[in-house]
This record gives sequence, C-alpha cells and structure tokens, in this order.
Amino acid sequence: MSTIKSSNEHLTLNADGSGKDIKFQSNGSEVASISDGGVVTATSYAGSGANLTGISSVGGATGVDFNDNVKARFGTSNDLEIYHDATNSLLVNNTGGLRLCSDTVYFRNAANNENGLVFTADGSVDLYHNNAKKFETTADGVTVSGTTVMTGSGQTGGPASSGTTQVDTVAEFSGAGNQRLYVGNDTSSNTMWLQNNNPGSLDVNYAINLQPNGGLLYVSKGNAGDLRVGNFVANGTGQGIKIMSDGNQGSIIIETHLTTNRTMFSLVNGNGTIGTISTSGSSTSYNTSSDYRLKENVDYTWDATTRLKQLKPARFNFIADDTNTLVDGFLAHEVSSVVPEAINGEKDAMQPAVLYTANDDIPEGKEVGDVKFAETIASQSIDQSKLVPLLVKTIQELEARITALEA
Repeated sequence: MSTIKSSNEHLTLNADGSGKDIKFQSNGSEVASISDGGVVTATSYAGSGANLTGISSVGGATGVDFNDNVKARFGTSNDLEIYHDATNSLLVNNTGGLRLCSDTVYFRNAANNENGLVFTADGSVDLYHNNAKKFETTADGVTVSGTTVMTGSGQTGGPASSGTTQVDTVAEFSGAGNQRLYVGNDTSSNTMWLQNNNPGSLDVNYAINLQPNGGLLYVSKGNAGDLRVGNFVANGTGQGIKIMSDGNQGSIIIETHLTTNRTMFSLVNGNGTIGTISTSGSSTSYNTSSDYRLKENVDYTWDATTRLKQLKPARFNFIADDTNTLVDGFLAHEVSSVVPEAINGEKDAMQPAVLYTANDDIPEGKEVGDVKFAETIASQSIDQSKLVPLLVKTIQELEARITALEA
C-alpha cells in the first residue's frame, strides 16, 4: 500500500495550468476527479451518514435515484418523508399540515393523461371519473353530472316491499333507463319519500310522499296519475286536495270527512279573506265578502227599475258549440254600462301575438321574429250574481207600485 501523508502541513495536489483536473484512478481506470473549477465527480459515492452541506445541485441529466425504503427526509426532526417501500410510494407528513401550493393543482394518473381532481385558484374544484368531469364547485354551489347515489345507515339499495316499514333510504338517484329516486327513512316517524315504487306502508304508487305528523303529500304515478295533498288512505278516501287526471268525480277534488260546516276554499289578497267556498252536510255556498264593517256610503234609495230596463237579456249559442245549442244570457259589453262590477275585461280587447326570440327553441322553418302564437281574443266575462241586487231592488220597487195601485 502506498501512502501520501503530510503530518504538519497542508497537503497540496496541484494540476497546474488552465483546464487541468486532478484525477484519481483505480486499476488504471478513472474513478473520481476534481476539475479546475472545484467540481468533484465520482463513479459512486458512500459515506458514514454525516451531513453533507454546501450542495447547490444534485443529480444531473438522469436525476437522483433512491432505492426501496431509502427516504428523502425534510425538517429538523425528519417531519416529512418521501420514499417507496417496494410496493407503494409514500409521502408522510408527521408534523403540522401538508400543503400543496399552486394556482392549479392536478391529481392525475401515472401516464399523466387523465385527471382525477383539479383545483383552480379563484375557481372550481373538479372531480373526474375516467377523465370525465362528474362534480364541479361553482360560485352558486355545485354541479353534478350523471347518476347520483347517496347512501346511509340502513340503505338496502331500494325501498321495502308494499305492506312493510320502509328502511332508512337516505337518497338514491338513477339516470335514464333506471328511473329511480328514493329519499326517506322510516314510515313510522315523520317521513319524506320521493320515489316511484310502492312505498312500504301505503299501498299506492307515488313519486313524492311527505308525512309530517301523519299528513301526506304525494304525486301518484298510478292509473289516475293524480296529485294529492292531505291525508289519504289506500282506498283513495281521506281529507285534502286531489287533482285527478281521469277520475269520474272531476279534475279537482277538495275532500273532507267532516259533515259540519267547513270552509273548503278561501280567496285571500292584501285586504284579507275576500271570498270562500264552504260546505254544510249536503250543500255548497259560494261566498264573497259582505260584512257591513267593510262598507261605507250605504244608500237604500237608488232607482233600480230604470237601470234594469237597460239590460238586454238574449238567447244565443257559442261559436265553439257545434250543436248550436241556445242558451240564455247577456253580451258582456252591453251589461258593463249598467252593472260594471259584473264585467271583467274590456270590449274588443286582444291578446297580442307572441314572437319567437333568441331564447326560444326555434323549430325548423322558423326564425327569430316569426309568430309563435297568433293574436287571440282577450274575452270579456260576466259574474251574473252581481245582477241579483239590481233584480231584488227592482222587484221591491214594482211591489211598492202595485201596492200603491191596489190601495
């Protein structure tokens, strides 16, 4: 073994001259060198584990290689570790939070050609499935694309069969072809269901069912295709409002089991209740507000007979009636000057034509500015009950004259 040693002084190896390196060889082959710029190059490096300082760059054209379970560690207490354990790659943060800071952050696949999650500064956070965006946050909330399935404890994948108690289906939404929507928990409690299969405790088909303390709202998809608001049992009876699509009873039914006087329908505006439809055990009353406390300038001495003579009762048929059936009535504009409160609308008024706009779904052959709906009649209407006071007052005046003639 040959040794170069300096015990008392610095040992200087000098490759004198510009561009001259100090080279180290083993068995005739160069294994390390020190360039005239002070760069140390070696075929491999090994150390005792002591710290290396003053390194401004590591690697080179081929990068830095860490073998399995060799960790790149950061922080005084090795707080952050990055390594591969022969199976998985790990980024372990042991202290504080882990922050990935960039104006745009991408989580992508190994081939770097599919997005999984994208965060955009001052913008959206997007989630992807197979590189197709499915979830996006917006300034107003979120946008979800495709089928949404929400599950919770008790979720069974569908509603219970008819005649049983519903399980805790939190929500399940299906796309085209499946036509499924469930929301709810247990029909023994205050349940809300939105579904199109048979519910667990009520033998009816509906899409919406709300049961706050025994009440019920459901939109049926059965043969009737009706909408019901209230409390109805399986045979269709109950209390509430039904809008029927093909029922023999009528299109709109307001139903109660009570036979005492009941207000079935109320009309309310800014002045309060101004009219009702009420029922007793066997009859219906159509009521408009008439309380004396609502009125002023009350006069009992006006002339009704003269005004009544101005009315022109007529017989006619409606143009839309192909049978030309004659009916008794009035022409609205001829009544308006005598009893104006009985008439709604203006004589000869028209509904203007509606034109296609840029916001419409314009059919082929049409364009913006073409007629969408033609001009139509804005017809006058009459409330003939408003003529009753005039008729009664006229009869009273005639009775007074007859009495005077008989005296």
